[in-house]
Amino acid sequence: MLDLYSARLRAGFVEAAAAELRAEAGDLVLELAQVIALAETRRDEASRSTPAPTELSEAERRASMELLQAPDLLGQLASGLAAQGVVGEETNLLLAALATVSRLCERPFGVAIQSSSAAGKSTLADAVCALVPEEDLVSLSALSAQALDGGHAILPIGGH
Repeated sequence: MLDLYSARLRAGFVEAAAAELRAEAGDLVLELAQVIALAETRRDEASRSTPAPTELSEAERRASMELLQAPDLLGQLASGLAAQGVVGEETNLLLAALATVSRLCERPFGVAIQSSSAAGKSTLADAVCALVPEEDLVSLSALSAQALDGGHAILPIGGH
């Protein structure tokens, strides 16, 4: 994978491409900068164009309010998340789920899931993201500091 935000990797790519194409490295640097700028513009446009919010029926609204007022809300949430196929991660699932709800707050918080390879990070994130309305979901991974310059945060956030 080529990380175009890494100056070292980008320089290596330009050098190899210039040799392969028998082109001037300076010309390729300019063209690559245009590609990066266009990709960032498209990314920003995509993040601003979200689907229309889903309207709940009256029955769905009542069921939602009942759930929110349930004395065992966290237990029901944990059960629902476990039904998504994640086992043994109740605390992490609940924390990530609460982070998704915090997107509606004045000061939302984000979650970065870190663990060893093949430890189930994607499964955990997918289970929580499945509960977020599509219009509120921005799921990002393998981010560089430059990718965050656009005001993006890690794991589900909304435009609120």
